Amino acid sequence: VAVAQWRDTLSKLGVKLNVASDGLKALRLLKGWADAGDDVCEKLLMVFTDAEMPEMYGYRLTTEIRNDPRLRGLYVVLHTSLSGSFNESMVKKVGCDNFLSKFQPDRLVDVVRQRLSLDNATV
Repeated sequence: VAVAQWRDTLSKLGVKLNVASDGLKALRLLKGWADAGDDVCEKLLMVFTDAEMPEMYGYRLTTEIRNDPRLRGLYVVLHTSLSGSFNESMVKKVGCDNFLSKFQPDRLVDVVRQRLSLDNATV
Protein backbone atom coordinates (compact mmCIF):
# COMPACT_ATOMS: atom_id res chain seq x y z
CA VAL A 1 0.00 0.00 0.00
CA ALA A 2 2.76 2.49 0.94
CA VAL A 3 4.69 1.86 -2.28
CA ALA A 4 1.54 2.45 -4.33
CA GLN A 5 0.95 5.77 -2.52
CA TRP A 6 4.53 6.86 -3.16
CA ARG A 7 4.42 5.72 -6.79
CA ASP A 8 1.15 7.59 -7.42
CA THR A 9 2.45 10.78 -5.83
CA LEU A 10 5.90 10.73 -7.45
CA SER A 11 4.66 9.73 -10.90
CA LYS A 12 2.95 13.12 -11.09
CA LEU A 13 6.43 14.68 -10.90
CA GLY A 14 7.79 12.39 -13.59
CA VAL A 15 10.07 10.66 -11.09
CA LYS A 16 10.96 7.04 -11.79
CA LEU A 17 11.07 4.68 -8.82
CA ASN A 18 13.40 1.75 -8.30
CA VAL A 19 11.68 -0.34 -5.63
CA ALA A 20 13.11 -3.00 -3.35
CA SER A 21 10.73 -5.01 -1.20
CA ASP A 22 12.94 -4.87 1.89
CA GLY A 23 16.00 -3.14 3.30
CA LEU A 24 18.44 -5.94 2.56
CA LYS A 25 17.35 -6.13 -1.08
CA ALA A 26 17.72 -2.35 -1.34
CA LEU A 27 21.26 -2.52 0.02
CA ARG A 28 22.14 -5.37 -2.35
CA LEU A 29 20.73 -3.39 -5.28
CA LEU A 30 22.74 -0.28 -4.38
CA LYS A 31 25.95 -2.24 -3.82
CA GLY A 32 25.35 -4.21 -7.02
CA TRP A 33 25.20 -1.00 -9.02
CA ALA A 34 28.36 0.26 -7.31
CA ASP A 35 30.12 -3.07 -7.94
CA ALA A 36 29.19 -2.77 -11.62
CA GLY A 37 30.94 0.60 -11.74
CA ASP A 38 27.88 2.84 -11.63
CA ASP A 39 28.14 6.13 -9.77
CA VAL A 40 25.11 5.49 -7.59
CA CYS A 41 25.03 9.07 -6.31
CA GLU A 42 24.64 10.26 -9.91
CA LYS A 43 22.22 7.46 -10.82
CA LEU A 44 19.73 8.20 -8.01
CA LEU A 45 18.28 11.50 -6.91
CA MET A 46 17.56 10.11 -3.45
CA VAL A 47 16.75 7.02 -1.42
CA PHE A 48 13.53 6.72 0.53
CA THR A 49 13.52 4.11 3.24
CA ASP A 50 10.89 3.07 5.70
CA ALA A 51 11.96 2.81 9.32
CA GLU A 52 10.38 -0.62 9.66
CA MET A 53 10.99 -3.09 6.84
CA PRO A 54 11.52 -6.83 6.59
CA GLU A 55 15.11 -8.14 6.72
CA MET A 56 16.70 -4.76 7.53
CA TYR A 57 15.21 -1.66 9.10
CA GLY A 58 15.70 1.72 7.46
CA TYR A 59 17.99 2.84 10.26
CA ARG A 60 20.38 -0.02 9.53
CA LEU A 61 20.10 0.51 5.76
CA THR A 62 21.08 4.16 6.22
CA THR A 63 24.01 3.18 8.44
CA GLU A 64 25.19 0.69 5.79
CA ILE A 65 24.87 3.36 3.09
CA ARG A 66 26.88 5.83 5.16
CA ASN A 67 29.58 3.21 5.84
CA ASP A 68 30.15 2.47 2.13
CA PRO A 69 32.35 5.15 0.49
CA ARG A 70 30.63 4.52 -2.87
CA LEU A 71 27.18 5.18 -1.39
CA ARG A 72 27.71 7.59 1.47
CA GLY A 73 26.86 10.64 -0.65
CA LEU A 74 23.33 9.41 -1.33
CA TYR A 75 20.55 11.66 -0.09
CA VAL A 76 18.51 9.48 2.29
CA VAL A 77 14.98 10.23 3.48
CA LEU A 78 13.59 8.08 6.27
CA HIS A 79 9.84 7.56 6.39
CA THR A 80 7.96 6.18 9.33
CA SER A 81 4.39 5.99 10.49
CA LEU A 82 5.77 6.32 14.02
CA SER A 83 6.40 9.78 15.35
CA GLY A 84 8.24 11.01 18.36
CA SER A 85 11.62 12.05 19.62
CA PHE A 86 13.06 8.51 19.36
CA ASN A 87 12.69 8.53 15.58
CA GLU A 88 14.06 12.04 15.27
CA SER A 89 17.14 11.14 17.31
CA MET A 90 17.65 7.92 15.31
CA VAL A 91 17.40 9.87 12.05
CA LYS A 92 20.23 12.13 13.23
CA LYS A 93 22.26 9.26 14.67
CA VAL A 94 22.30 7.19 11.46
CA GLY A 95 22.79 10.21 9.19
CA CYS A 96 19.54 10.57 7.27
CA ASP A 97 19.26 13.78 5.29
CA ASN A 98 15.54 14.19 5.81
CA PHE A 99 12.63 12.65 7.70
CA LEU A 100 8.96 12.21 6.86
CA SER A 101 6.62 11.06 9.57
CA LYS A 102 3.57 9.33 8.21
CA PHE A 103 2.55 9.54 4.56
CA GLN A 104 2.21 13.22 3.69
CA PRO A 105 1.93 13.61 -0.09
CA ASP A 106 2.44 17.40 -0.04
CA ARG A 107 5.55 17.11 2.13
CA LEU A 108 6.87 14.27 -0.05
CA VAL A 109 6.46 16.41 -3.17
CA ASP A 110 8.19 19.33 -1.43
CA VAL A 111 11.19 17.17 -0.49
CA VAL A 112 11.53 15.81 -4.04
CA ARG A 113 11.09 19.23 -5.66
CA GLN A 114 13.67 20.75 -3.34
CA ARG A 115 16.12 17.97 -4.16
CA LEU A 116 15.43 18.33 -7.89
CA SER A 117 16.10 22.05 -7.79
CA LEU A 118 19.33 21.55 -5.85
CA ASP A 119 20.40 18.82 -8.25
CA ASN A 120 19.67 21.00 -11.28
CA ALA A 121 21.49 23.96 -9.74
CA THR A 122 24.70 21.94 -9.55
CA VAL A 123 24.59 20.72 -13.16
